[in-house]
Amino acid sequence: MRILLLGTWRRASFRARLVGVAAGALLADVLSKFVGVALLEPGSLELGWVRLRVIRNPGFVFGIGASMSSGVVLIVAVIVATVVVMAAWRGWLSEPGAAGLILGGALANVLDRAMDGKVLDLIDVGPGPRSTSPTHLS
Repeated sequence: MRILLLGTWRRASFRARLVGVAAGALLADVLSKFVGVALLEPGSLELGWVRLRVIRNPGFVFGIGASMSSGVVLIVAVIVATVVVMAAWRGWLSEPGAAGLILGGALANVLDRAMDGKVLDLIDVGPGPRSTSPTHLS
């Protein structure tokens, strides 16, 4: 009985840390985008190979699938986020901090897509005026 209770406590502790980190990551993502849009649009801040600028990505990573319907892209994002939630909640991801960051990023992605069909990216990395690696905080 004691082993069963210890396992239940560990699972509850894992889930509490997972939810806390995910909520913090989601909040940091939303706030950074709010501040980023307020300070950077229009324009950008050049820092060598790193540029801070507002990029609205209608597709997947690196803009792949940008011509697809925003509804299809949102459905795929929801499916991926659901898989991440299930894996994290069941403890398949062993570190709650890392799992929470992944989960927070996935939820932020779904939130962005639900708002206007695009993910808002703020960090652009690469040489030249057109790089191929936009990313965001999450």
